[in-house]
Order: sequence, then structure tokens, then C-alpha cells
Amino acid sequence: MPNIAKESTHMNSSLLESFFVGNESTRTKAEEYLFDSSPRNMILGGLKGLGKRTWAEAYCKEKNLPCILIQTTLSIDAIRTVSYLASLRQKGRIVVILDDADTAEEAAQHAFLKTLEEAPYLSFVLVAHNPDALLPTIRSRAPLFYFSPVSEDLLRLFVQRFDIMSSADQDFIAIYSAGRPGVATRIAESLESLRKWEVDLRHFFEHKDAARIQFFYSYLLPYFQEDPERLVDMCIIMLQRSAATHSADQVLIRRLLAFAALPRSSDRSVLQFVDIFCVA
Repeated sequence: MPNIAKESTHMNSSLLESFFVGNESTRTKAEEYLFDSSPRNMILGGLKGLGKRTWAEAYCKEKNLPCILIQTTLSIDAIRTVSYLASLRQKGRIVVILDDADTAEEAAQHAFLKTLEEAPYLSFVLVAHNPDALLPTIRSRAPLFYFSPVSEDLLRLFVQRFDIMSSADQDFIAIYSAGRPGVATRIAESLESLRKWEVDLRHFFEHKDAARIQFFYSYLLPYFQEDPERLVDMCIIMLQRSAATHSADQVLIRRLLAFAALPRSSDRSVLQFVDIFCVA
């Protein structure tokens, strides 16, 4: 079998509450549902960086539920691994966390549906940043627990845990994480470089038309090549927070959001990104 499944060994239970911020009601309902005596399936939906997968791992560990994490695109090979688990005869139940389940191609989702219906001792937790990308037949067999971005005030309290940082650094993290604690943690790890990204992006938006495109190729192309998701994310947040957002900026935001929603398996090319600004 392909080596894509591993036993989850995330945080210990004493860190469960201290790590998470926000979504208390959703987490409480999901906990009550998952910790039922019989195997149950669920979908954890919401933007990337809200702690959906991390919560599922930590909660299973806290409740001593055997847990297997599959962190790969839900391909046919991944389905074979899950089907193999389902074929085993075992007492008790195992929680199987499928990360990025919404990125699976339709054929893989159809193959998974049979396993979802016929695995009597497995509880499937499908982590989906875009639950609508899952087949309706899958969504009908697993209730959705939706995680929302937290308020900026609450996120600032979370960011204060990075106590080695200045208030200006904490403000930067709070702004560009946009209510997503997981993103805040990743920004904190790359703070110095992302501050340079911000400066260059401000210059980028000051330019117009051909000059803007030339600036992109001169300064921003390495950022896109390094992490296109983060660059697009910062573009969207800067435009949304602009004090004078014009109708043209609203068009840019919609196009950037559409670009960000493209499956990671698709071709997120430089030309696609540049085209967003060429036609704005």
C-alpha cells in the first residue's frame, strides 16, 4: 500500500484549549457528535488556517481515539489505502482524517463513497476548505461543521502569545492572517520576509497598466514562484483594507478570489495571475 497514512500524534490534551481560539460552539457540537459510541462521519468546513485538522487530531488524542491522518490529495491510491483499512476486522473504531478532501477529483470521490458507506468501524473526518467541491452524495452522508474566521480582536489576543514580538509585528500578523490562527502562526515564522513583500506590493499597486506588469516581473515574480497562495492572499487583504477601494479594485478582488479558489492540481500560472491585472 502507498505510504500516505500515518498515526496521528499531534498535541497533547493539555494544549487542546490553549491552542484554539474562536469557533467554540462549532467545536463543542463536533466534539459531542464525534464522541458518540457508534462510528460517525463528519465534514469540517471553512477557510484554510482555522485549525480544522489540528482540532480533529488533538481531540482524538485527548479522548484516546485511534486516529489515522491521510495528508495527500484523495487519489485512487489514497482510496485503496482507506479501503484496505476498511477491510480489516477490528474491535472498536478508528478515526480517519482525510485532509484537503475537497481537492479530490470526482472519480476518486465516487470510489471513496463506497468505502464511506461500507466501513462499519471507521469514522471519517473530511477536512474541506471548500465543502461544495465534495459530491452531494458525500455531503448527504456526513454533517458539516463549519469553522469561521475569528474576529480581529480575538486574533490579536492569540497573536499576543508570540510575546517576543513588538506590537507592530503583532498588528502585522493580525492584519494579514485575516482571522485565521493557523495563518497567523505561519506568518510569524516568516515575518521579516513578508514585511518586504508588503512594501513591494504597495509599490506594485501604485503602478498602473504596463508599468504594474513590468514591476511584477522585476520584483514580485520570485514571491509568486515561492508561494503563490500567500502572495494572492496578501493582495486581496491589501485591497480589501484600502481606505478608498474603487470599483476597479472590487473587480480585482473578485478575480483574485477566483484565482485563489482554483484547485491546487490546476495550472496556477504566472500568466493567469498577470492576466488578472491586464484586464482590470
